[in-house]
Amino acid sequence: MYNCGLLLLSTALHKQTISPLLLHAAKVVGNKLLLSIPMASNSFSYWKNAVFVCYNTATEVCPSLDVNLVLPQQVRGNCSLDFDVVITNNENVDWALEQARSLHPAFDKKVIYANLDLPNTPSVFHVKDDHTSVGERYTDVCLGGTFDRLHNGHKILLSVGALLARKRLLVGVTTDSMLKNKHLAPLILSVGSRCAGVRSFLSTVGFPVSKLELAELQDAFGPPAYCPEYRCIVASAESVPNCNKLNELRRSNGLDRLDIEKIDFVSDSWQVIYLFTLLLARKLSFVLLLRSNSDLLS
Repeated sequence: MYNCGLLLLSTALHKQTISPLLLHAAKVVGNKLLLSIPMASNSFSYWKNAVFVCYNTATEVCPSLDVNLVLPQQVRGNCSLDFDVVITNNENVDWALEQARSLHPAFDKKVIYANLDLPNTPSVFHVKDDHTSVGERYTDVCLGGTFDRLHNGHKILLSVGALLARKRLLVGVTTDSMLKNKHLAPLILSVGSRCAGVRSFLSTVGFPVSKLELAELQDAFGPPAYCPEYRCIVASAESVPNCNKLNELRRSNGLDRLDIEKIDFVSDSWQVIYLFTLLLARKLSFVLLLRSNSDLLS
């Protein structure tokens, strides 16, 4: 079993073609799986849809595997990634090695051919030519959240932000004091751990750390309320009302409104997984507490 693998995908993305490949990869990769789409379009619309398809399919097919969609070269630049094995449905091993070395120049390990009879299904989405390439729409982009125990819903949000930002991506992470009244608050990781999780994920998919700014949020809005540089905020549908309030605050401060890039999550499975993880953490905490009390009494 390999620790980290790279799975090469076709540009014609569809759940029916990705699912068998993910299941095959999960048999040989035990921890982290990188997904790469060689020769994909640089269109923002294409990549936004690719993010949805890959993470929603991964949530349903292999929820215990840490799946990460590598960002396009135009966003990641010359960032080098690390993996132990390459998995491909393409019989051309030399091609697979070439793609692997474009991400990991020193790669000289195994290539596994996934001999699967995949359905000849066209892409699940039709991309409109919006004449906007990844990393070109906005100079400064922001988004925010709790980001506790990073799951695929978080990865979608962060990936779309990374695809939009040319100069800077601000990720606001709610502080512990803001979460004290939240359900299961004692089980939520510290703000430092949550910030580290965000940084680790974006680094894994190739987003340049020099473009990332992390802010510990002491209120609901953070720096975008008073910084004129920001032009766009990425948010889930549930967070749009708060984004509208932020725009009202910006207007009162004499600033232009932010464009809102709304994320409509297709799969709710990741929410169930997150809740299950929290409940397991609570059970573990309870067991450890009982053991501690038992030791004190013995």
